Amino acid sequence: MQNPKVASHGIEMATFSAQVSSWVAETRARIDAVARQSAQDVIEETRKPRSRGGRMRYDTGFLASSLMASTASMPNIKNGNRPDAGGSYSPDSGQVSLVIAGWNVGEPLYAGFTADYALHREYGSNGQAGDAFVRSAAMRWQEFVSKNARELKRRSTGF
Repeated sequence: MQNPKVASHGIEMATFSAQVSSWVAETRARIDAVARQSAQDVIEETRKPRSRGGRMRYDTGFLASSLMASTASMPNIKNGNRPDAGGSYSPDSGQVSLVIAGWNVGEPLYAGFTADYALHREYGSNGQAGDAFVRSAAMRWQEFVSKNARELKRRSTGF
């Protein structure tokens, strides 16, 4: 005959193990959600116009529209990638959002502008100061992580 305490203890351990496994999975999902939203926030901050408190100058919108994301490699600046004369462009976050949604957090995520004048706008040239829209957004990573962690905690606990 089996000792009831041992059998009972085995059930308790199985339940505890399942609870720990569930907690680990939920924690991983929360970490991924915070990281993905924070990456999205940093990327969107890079192309926020000066008129809305950002650092990017808007003329045609082409530079902002040239933003691409990848998990394989850094998007390349393309020689001759410039706006059409008289063209007007609106950024589309679809491609970036899809890449971020499929991103395995902990692995590299790349985002970059493909307009051929992106580096000139970021760092400056011909006597014009750079706008630092990428560097200043990247420096806010921890701010976005903290904000998104607080928001996720508030939504999941109601506080």
